[in-house]
Amino acid sequence: MGEIIQIKVEKGGIGKTFIASNLAHLLALLDYKVMILSIDSQNNVYSIFHKENQRVKGSLKKSILRNEIFKIELRENLDFIPIELYLSPNIAKEIPVFLRKLKRKYDYIIIDSLPALKVDTIFLENSDKILVPAHGDKMTIQGIVSIIKEHREKIHSIIFNKYTNTRVNKEYYNEIKEICRNSDIYISKPIKNNAFIAELIEKGKTIWESKSKKVIETQEIFKDIVRRF
Repeated sequence: MGEIIQIKVEKGGIGKTFIASNLAHLLALLDYKVMILSIDSQNNVYSIFHKENQRVKGSLKKSILRNEIFKIELRENLDFIPIELYLSPNIAKEIPVFLRKLKRKYDYIIIDSLPALKVDTIFLENSDKILVPAHGDKMTIQGIVSIIKEHREKIHSIIFNKYTNTRVNKEYYNEIKEICRNSDIYISKPIKNNAFIAELIEKGKTIWESKSKKVIETQEIFKDIVRRF
C-alpha cells in the first residue's frame, strides 16, 4: 500500500505547490509511482512541469463518479489529478475510498490542498504524513503552532522556504526549531530564496532538471527529507 503525504499550510504564498511538485518529482526519479492531487485553480502544478500553460479541468470528481483514474501525466512515474474547488457532499464522502484505491496503485500520493476548504479536513484525516512549509513571518508561525496542536502525531517535517539571510528570518527559523525541540518533527535546512529556481519554473522545469550548481543545495534539502520517510 502506498502512503499519503499532505503538504499543509494555514496561509498562502509560502511555496506549497513548489514543495509538493519537487518532492513528487524526486520520488518519481527514485522509481516510485507518484500521484499529485491538487486544488489548483491557477494551474500552478501543471505550470511547474510545462512551459506553456494550459487550462486543466478538474478530474477528481470525474474519477470518483466513473470509478476510474482520470489523470494527467507530468513526467515518467508521475501523474496529476486536479481537484475542483467545489465538491458536493456526496462526492466528498467518497474521497476516502478513492484514496485507498490510489494507495493500491501508487507508492506515494502527494496532496496539495487549500486550508479553507472542507475537503482539506478529509485529506488530513486520511493522510499518513504531513509536511508543513514555513516562512519567516508571524502569521506563518502562528499557523504552524496551530497545526502542531491539532496534528502533532502525523507531522513529519517542517520546511522553511523562501529563506533570506536576515535577522528576522533567522529568529523565526530558530523559533520553529525551539517549538519542535522535544518532538520527532524534523526541521529541514532552510530553502533559500533563489532567482535561478524561479527561472526554472518559468521554463517549466523542476530543480531535478538542471545540472547547475545553483540548485544543488536545494536538491540536497529535498533528498534529506525523503531519506527520512
